[in-house]
Amino acid sequence: EGVCDDLSFCDLDLGFIPIENDVLSMESPEAFRMTKLIGDKTHLFDLAKTLMQLQVVTGIIGEVKGKGSDAKMVAEMMIKLRAELGMQDEERHCEHVIGTLILIDRESDMVTPMLTQLTYGGLIDDTWGIKDGVSSIPGHIVPGRHQHTGERDMMIKVPLNASDPLFSVIRDLPVKGCEAVIKEKQLNTTDVGESVYGEESFSFNGYGNASIAPSPQPGDIQRFNLHSALCSYLLALTRNSTFIRQVQVEHALLQGAISYEDAMEFIDEMMYRRQPFGRVLRLLSLVSTLCGGIRKFTDYKRELIQVYGFEFMFALQNLEKGGLLKANKSSKVTSFVGAVASVSGMNATKATNAQWDRVKQALNIVPYFTDDKKFDPNFIDAGLSELFGGIVPVTIRLVQKALFPPKEGWLSLESELKDVPGPLFEAYQPTGREDDNKAVKNIFVLFVGGITWAEISGLRFLAAHYNKTRRTSSAELRMVIGTSRIAGGDTLINDLADVPKNMIKSFKLNPGK
Repeated sequence: EGVCDDLSFCDLDLGFIPIENDVLSMESPEAFRMTKLIGDKTHLFDLAKTLMQLQVVTGIIGEVKGKGSDAKMVAEMMIKLRAELGMQDEERHCEHVIGTLILIDRESDMVTPMLTQLTYGGLIDDTWGIKDGVSSIPGHIVPGRHQHTGERDMMIKVPLNASDPLFSVIRDLPVKGCEAVIKEKQLNTTDVGESVYGEESFSFNGYGNASIAPSPQPGDIQRFNLHSALCSYLLALTRNSTFIRQVQVEHALLQGAISYEDAMEFIDEMMYRRQPFGRVLRLLSLVSTLCGGIRKFTDYKRELIQVYGFEFMFALQNLEKGGLLKANKSSKVTSFVGAVASVSGMNATKATNAQWDRVKQALNIVPYFTDDKKFDPNFIDAGLSELFGGIVPVTIRLVQKALFPPKEGWLSLESELKDVPGPLFEAYQPTGREDDNKAVKNIFVLFVGGITWAEISGLRFLAAHYNKTRRTSSAELRMVIGTSRIAGGDTLINDLADVPKNMIKSFKLNPGK
C-alpha cells in the first residue's frame, strides 16, 4: 500500500535489437501493416532516430545510398535530424566506423517474400516461424524424452540463433547441403565427449564457411540430433509433390514460362485440397503481382471464403487494400513490372512484357549457367541462386550493385533500374575524419519494411564471396544487416490480413506423401 505515487511509467526505446552477430532488427511488428493499410509512416522516423543513435557509437556514416521511396524518406529524416540536433557526441575515431549505409525499401521487391525459401533457416521460418531467435517445433519432430510422454503432441520452443554453433554453420545452406554437412559430422562423431564440429569448416557453393571452435561444447550431441531430425523433416517436405509443384510454378511465373490459366489451375487445386491459407495467399499474391491482377476476382474471393470460412473475409479485404491482391479488369495479363508498380502507387497501364525483360536482363534475376559453373566457388551466381532454387532476389541484386557501382557512380544506374519501384538516391555527410581505416570496409545494409532469412543468407554470401576473391590490396568487407523486422511471406500476410494464428496455420502439408 502507498506505493502508487512512487511509480512512474515511460517508454523504453530499445532501438536496434541484436538478433544475430551480424543482424540488427527494430522488431516492429506493426510497421508493414500501418504503412500499407493506414499510410502511417511513424516507424520511418523511429528508424531514422535509431540510425542517429547508432552514429553516436560508430561515428557519422559518410556515404548514404539506396532504392525506394520509404528508404529515401528514412535517409532524408536522418540527415535532417543531424542538422537540427548538431550531434557533437559522435565517436570520430571508432575502430568500427561505418563507411557506407545502403537502404533498400521492401516495396521495391514485394515478389521475393512470396517465394518459397530454400535455405535451412528460411525453410524453418516458412514452416514453423522463427521469432527472436526461437522457433516452436512440433514435439514429435524434436528428439528427447518428451517423445514418450504427453508432450509429444505439444509445440516445443527451440533456440535457433548464434548460441547454437551448428545452426550458425548450416542456417545459410540449402537444405540439401545441410544433409551433407550433418552426415559428415555424424561419421566423425565417435563418443559423447568429442565435439561434433571438429576443427574444419564446411562449404556448399561458398556457403557455411564460418570457423568453428574445435573444443567440445555442452550439448553438442543434443544439437546434432535436433538438426538431424529437422533436416530429415525438411528434406521430406521438399520431396512432397505439392511442394515441388509450387516451387516450379513460382519459377515459371518469374521466367514467363507458364500461362495465367495454368498457374490459377494449380492454385485452385491447392485451395480445394485445403492447403494452408497463407500458402495459397502467397502464391495468389505472386500471380496478382506478376500478372497485373486476378481475373474475376470477386468470384474468386467468394470461392476462397466458401472453402476456408467467412473469418477470412477480412483478410482478403485487407490484402486487397494493401495492394497484394487486386482485380484484373482487362482480358490482357500485364507484366511483373506493371503489377509491382501498382503496389507502389505507380501507373501500371503502361507496363509491357518488354519492360520486364529489361528488368530481368538488367538484374539477371534468373541466372543461367552451365554445370561446370555450378560448383565453381568463384562464380557468385551459383551460390546466390540456391536461395530460392534458381532465382536471385531483386533486393540482393540491388545491394550487389550498390556495393560495386560503376565508375560513373550509383546514380548512373537510374535508367537501368527505372522499372524497379522507387527512386534511386545518394547523399554524403561530412564525417570530420581525416582518414578511415583502409584495411577494413564496414557496410551497414538496412531493409526498410522487413527482410527474409534467405535474403540475409544472400547478403552474407555476398560479403563472404567478395572477401574470398578480393585482391590482397583491397579492403576487407564487413557487413552488418539491419531491418524493421525479419519477416517472410507468411508473416507479412498475417500482419496485413490480421487473421488469428490458429486459423492461418490450421492446415499442414503431410511431408513425404
